[in-house]
Amino acid sequence: MEEGYNEPGTDTAADKDANLRQARGRMKKWVVGIVEFFVMRSTDASKLLPGPKLRPGGILGGHEYIDLQYAIDKLGAAEDWSTGEDGSSHPEAVKGAVDEFREQMGDLAVYTSNEDFPSWYIQKPY
Repeated sequence: MEEGYNEPGTDTAADKDANLRQARGRMKKWVVGIVEFFVMRSTDASKLLPGPKLRPGGILGGHEYIDLQYAIDKLGAAEDWSTGEDGSSHPEAVKGAVDEFREQMGDLAVYTSNEDFPSWYIQKPY
């Protein structure tokens, strides 16, 4: 994490460890040879993967497909997710980054879960 960056949210290290154990358990039958976990910031993990990050037909997904205003409306002003680690401001947050990427890839559909902080995924065409 960059110096001076304050990650919003109330998750403790124990919460994050429990979430990782749950994710590994859910993916157990696919782990060998297919799924690999990178427990680090996505910007660091991307440097470890050579070539295209998403193959044709590949699925890219994440969580919290929301913008800043939605987070503030749901959680309060302390949950300001608009400032990046480098200090830049992005009020469109995750939703904006996903929407920008899907548009660059040819206006791909975004599929979301039906929950307050939806998970999302897109599939790159074959």
